[in-house]
Amino acid sequence: MVNIKTIEDIHILPLPAVIVDEADRIIEHNIQLASSLEVPLTKGDNFKQLFLKWEEINKLISATRDSKTFVFIECAIDSGKLFIGLESPALASMKEENNKLKSMNREFDAIIENSYDGIYITDHKGITWNTNSAIERITGIPKEYYIGKNVDDLVKRGILKKSVTKKVLELKRTVSYVQRNNAGKEVLLTGAPVFNDRGEIEKIVTNIRDLKDLNELQIELNKLNKLNDQYKEEIRRLMRKSNDADGFITENVEMKRIYDTAERIANIDATVLILGETGVGKDVLATYIYNQSIRSKKGKFLKVNCGAIPPELLESELFGYSPGAFTGANKNGKPRIFEAADKGILFLDEIGELPSALQVKLLRVLQEGELQRIGSSYSRKVDVRIIAATNRDLSKMVKEGSFREDLFYRLHVIPIRIHPFENEKKISIQ
Repeated sequence: MVNIKTIEDIHILPLPAVIVDEADRIIEHNIQLASSLEVPLTKGDNFKQLFLKWEEINKLISATRDSKTFVFIECAIDSGKLFIGLESPALASMKEENNKLKSMNREFDAIIENSYDGIYITDHKGITWNTNSAIERITGIPKEYYIGKNVDDLVKRGILKKSVTKKVLELKRTVSYVQRNNAGKEVLLTGAPVFNDRGEIEKIVTNIRDLKDLNELQIELNKLNKLNDQYKEEIRRLMRKSNDADGFITENVEMKRIYDTAERIANIDATVLILGETGVGKDVLATYIYNQSIRSKKGKFLKVNCGAIPPELLESELFGYSPGAFTGANKNGKPRIFEAADKGILFLDEIGELPSALQVKLLRVLQEGELQRIGSSYSRKVDVRIIAATNRDLSKMVKEGSFREDLFYRLHVIPIRIHPFENEKKISIQ
């Protein structure tokens, strides 16, 4: 306890000081405190409320007012509580620097943890300092197992076949090599030294990459290069083609542009939605796309008018049925249009007339490439490209709830609108 016999003794203290009651109201203060705070102090004021921040740190109290930071020591005296303090600009700077370091450490940990490759960090003695969760995916061993262990011990236990860390310490440079780990995966390890100010190795950072991913990427790249070559050949073929398209000749610029586009998309297996009034030639365009495609050599072009077949028959016409699916059904079951169009193109005219129940089944074919016959409990794979056409406003039907939004967007991949006008059909792309 500070030896203050009377309240007035506070004025002999050389440091800023204040005596408060149990409710933190000022009983007495000295001139040093008023001078440091640069604010008039009145008995009865709440002392703590003079500060923007008031927090205890290791039995000391840090209090901030404006740009000033004070450190107070609390002492119990007979007449209340005594706070003796000192303005400490250095403390504020240290706290700010400490917060910055904490923030940097959090960012550093987040960067390491979110790396797809395994990151393995050791000190200059080979003791594991840090690693990330990717190492568990690559090695099958949780990252917590590695922390604090020496790489020599990991080699002895067979977890590592040889240590890139030791090689980095020996050569004092970046080292890379490929090895198969205990999980049977082929991995690329690259260890890099981190030097301190004296030129000594302080830490070794090792990057561990599963080569299976790289090999798969290489295979995908080869596929893309092959596809690119096919596209180049297709472009050369299109450049050699004349304006004569299956007996259809035109000098109309817009019509030539739409048929040029139809040639370019002929071998891209995306759904085409042809929009336009009845009689503008939607079926002619669909047939043209089929004739220009590779599918014309592999499968059939079949057309279904969704508005001309009664709804109760349309499902069996499109998807077929299994034996005994309904009264009068063929005892052997019957495949129908979708299966007949396998490897080819199915033209669904007046798609806006498709009943809601069949919209769901058509969506599954587009998404999964599978169909299910009526009465069957299993699915069949089909490879059919869909070209749909309608004279209705499908986007309006979607808003009204009579046409599924997900099916609309599946069909609306390559939309083409045909506009009629007086003497010949004018075709343009939306």
